[in-house]
Amino acid sequence: MTSQEIFPLAQRLQALIPAGLQRWIGEPTDAIVRAHLADDVLLACDAVIGEVGEETNRHGIVISEALAGFLTMWGSRYGNPRRRD
Repeated sequence: MTSQEIFPLAQRLQALIPAGLQRWIGEPTDAIVRAHLADDVLLACDAVIGEVGEETNRHGIVISEALAGFLTMWGSRYGNPRRRD
C-alpha cells in the first residue's frame, strides 16, 4: 500500500461506520453490528490492497477487528463488551 492509497482507504472506512456509531454514546453496541462492521472493514481493506499474501491478510484481520472493537466497545468478536465505569 502506498501513501497515496491511505486517504481513500480512510474515506472508505469512515463511510462504513453505521450512523449509530458515529457519535460517542458510551455504551457497547450489539455484537452482530460489531461482527458486520469488522467484516466490512476487512473487505474494504482487501479491495484497496488487492492480492496479498497470507501474512498481509492476517494484518488486515487484526486491523479490522481492532477498529470494530474500538468503535463498538467490544474487545473482540469473541469477547464480552468493555464497560467503561
